[in-house]
Amino acid sequence: MGRSLYEPEGLKIQITPEAFEIPVNGSAEFKVQITAEKDSLFCPLFIIAFADEGWKSWEGVRIIVGGK
Repeated sequence: MGRSLYEPEGLKIQITPEAFEIPVNGSAEFKVQITAEKDSLFCPLFIIAFADEGWKSWEGVRIIVGGK
């Protein structure tokens, strides 16, 4: 998957922690920190859950920086 993706231009994205365990029927939280490095930017950000058989679930958020 990594070969067809690239770093988002104009955004610095950090996700912490990089790994964690979730018990069955449990939940966990993680932090997504986004720093805008460019004005007038629109970028969808997708979080995708993968398993051995392929992707299982996804959510997305729209990031809009500046722009009038």
